[in-house]
Amino acid sequence: MTQHTDISANTAHPTDAIPAFVLGVLGVDEAMDISTHIAQCPQCRGEVDSFMTTISLIPYAEPSRGGPRAAVKQRLMTRISSDLQPVEVRASPTIGVDAVAEVIVAAVSHPPVPAPDVIIRPPRRSLLRFVPLLTTLLLAIGLGLGLIQANGRAFQLEADLAAARQQLLQRQSALAAVTAQREADLAALDAQLREQTAGADQLARTNAAQAALITSLEARVGDDTQLISFIGTPNTVSQTVMATELANSANALIFMQPGHRRVAIVAVGLPLVDGASVYRLWLSKDGEAVAVADLRVATDGSGQLVADAPLPMDEYGRMMITLEREYTSVRPSDVVLFDQSL
Repeated sequence: MTQHTDISANTAHPTDAIPAFVLGVLGVDEAMDISTHIAQCPQCRGEVDSFMTTISLIPYAEPSRGGPRAAVKQRLMTRISSDLQPVEVRASPTIGVDAVAEVIVAAVSHPPVPAPDVIIRPPRRSLLRFVPLLTTLLLAIGLGLGLIQANGRAFQLEADLAAARQQLLQRQSALAAVTAQREADLAALDAQLREQTAGADQLARTNAAQAALITSLEARVGDDTQLISFIGTPNTVSQTVMATELANSANALIFMQPGHRRVAIVAVGLPLVDGASVYRLWLSKDGEAVAVADLRVATDGSGQLVADAPLPMDEYGRMMITLEREYTSVRPSDVVLFDQSL
């Protein structure tokens, strides 16, 4: 079985291949093997430097010694000028052109052939040393892609959360508006109910006062057929008269007919007065008050009158009953017991 030997790992010096290596005529793999060996071997590196120096001195060789054939020289110089790097020129004994040319031509024409039991093979350039780097790179790429995807999901989640918050705020605002409207409606209904209740209470009190007055009237008017006849007329209308704080326990009704001057007053609960004072009815038009008649008050505090006003009753806008101490007073006093708009 043939043994295969790696030049880069062999301790033998590739002396025969160095000239071809210097001239750049070796294959790529073999040249890499020799380059690796030269980097580790000072002896072979010296051989390479020597060949490089010799080749660089060829143009300075003595022309009197003659030279190689023109074709060989042309081929050699073309190869040198295209492949060699310039090196520092050091002093050296004069070398004949024929000897150098023969060496170079022999090296170019007859490259060294490895022994039958030695196979030069390129160094094993395993990719195992790149595995950690590639693994790290792939992990970094995967991590970057994961971060980008995570950031995208985070941004989407934030957008969804913001939209949900906006919808929640809108729903809360709508709910608050509906609640406020319902509260306002309930407040309005409560106010209407209170107003209706108050109106019903006032109506009940008014009806009770009128009933009491009518009962008192029926009991006290006696034979006053004139008053009974006026009140019983179909076109006679009645109105409750509001008492002031000076007569908060008194009640009164005024009876009148639209387009007529006749007026009647019936009151109960009037405070008793001395003989020097009277209760007087005043009718007012455009701010001017006119005295109409005085009420006759009984010992039980009830009073009544039937009189004719200067003008039809529907032309007056206000009536008052005052306590007067002078029978001839032309203006109502400040002691007002009843004050009512007509």
